Amino acid sequence: MAATNITTEAGRARLRPRAAPYFVKIAKRQYLGFRKLESGGTWTARYAAGKGRSFHAIGSQATHPEYQDALNAALEWFRTVADEDQPDRAYTVAQAVKDYCADLASRKSKDSGNRATLAANKHIARQIGRVEIARLTTKKLKALMM
Repeated sequence: MAATNITTEAGRARLRPRAAPYFVKIAKRQYLGFRKLESGGTWTARYAAGKGRSFHAIGSQATHPEYQDALNAALEWFRTVADEDQPDRAYTVAQAVKDYCADLASRKSKDSGNRATLAANKHIARQIGRVEIARLTTKKLKALMM
């Protein structure tokens, strides 16, 4: 079996070309991979969140010739993904409705967004606006709407 040392140029040169990258673990849920091609190679970052995985193309070996260059680019992407993975605050029904109305206004028309906002403020926001989306259940929804 070929050595899987991607941290050195000599180690990457010894790798066999293949479709799947050779990954090394950087930290918990964070991996940096190198995909060896017939000439050169490409860097890939992988982030494992729960049962899912996210991949990000770092660039070619020509753009990031050194392991440290690719590692720095991967670490920057990991910070972005980790921030998205861990929300700073609870997402409430009122915030979800506000986001929906803004999206509706951008996709359809400003008037559509305004009408949806007025209807939501009248029928939804007062009763269940402060409830966190993650804690919203059918039973709680029925109790609050009655």
